[in-house]
Amino acid sequence: MSHDSGRGLRLLCSTDFFWGSDICDSVSYLVRSGCEGVLISTEPPHYFPSILHRERVRALRDLIKDLGVTAAVRSPETDVNIFSSNPYISEASQRSIEDSISLSLYLNADFSVIRPSNTPISVNYGILLSKLQKILAGIGKDAYIALELIGGSYEDIPRIRERRLGLIYVDGRSPLGLLRSDRLVGISIYFQESQPLRVIPGVRASTPYLLLYPSRRRMYKAEDFRRIVIKVKNWREGF
Repeated sequence: MSHDSGRGLRLLCSTDFFWGSDICDSVSYLVRSGCEGVLISTEPPHYFPSILHRERVRALRDLIKDLGVTAAVRSPETDVNIFSSNPYISEASQRSIEDSISLSLYLNADFSVIRPSNTPISVNYGILLSKLQKILAGIGKDAYIALELIGGSYEDIPRIRERRLGLIYVDGRSPLGLLRSDRLVGISIYFQESQPLRVIPGVRASTPYLLLYPSRRRMYKAEDFRRIVIKVKNWREGF
């Protein structure tokens, strides 16, 4: 993963703001609206990698190259839990994550974002590391993964020593201590139009990325989304 170390909290916006639209159109909308990078969703049913048409994927790769912005590919949240005691769920979750990382590599994206589970649980880091090693073994040495950790405790995080893994703090759902980690590469926030943006204590302005998602996936009007981007950028200036 590469980034300009002199420019922290670069705003990366999710294609989930234009849920259901053509993936290339979504990326173009985000950049035209003032986003400094893009987060490409792989959520079913619209954007699951195996159902994306090859021509659209090639067009997306060319578009990302032409735009010259930071790009990340995010694995699905829906029905994913690699810690599941049901081996069918665990194995299917792992495959969906691997597919999203493969898409990221094909697109020459800067990094992949994965959330191993969407449910706060007490994580056994031995199991987590074992699962992640299996994923990393299948994708080659050039992939960089930013890991969203929900729940758990900060004290166990230093056990993750794999240098191809960074960490992302999810506002309101990750342990606050994660903000102090030297592995922190981003902060995820879920924008809610009816609520003010929260103060996040301990945020460092040098953190590379600010990842912006809608609280609910839907098709936003372009002018409404531009207002959101302006609001988030103004909020960012407070760090």
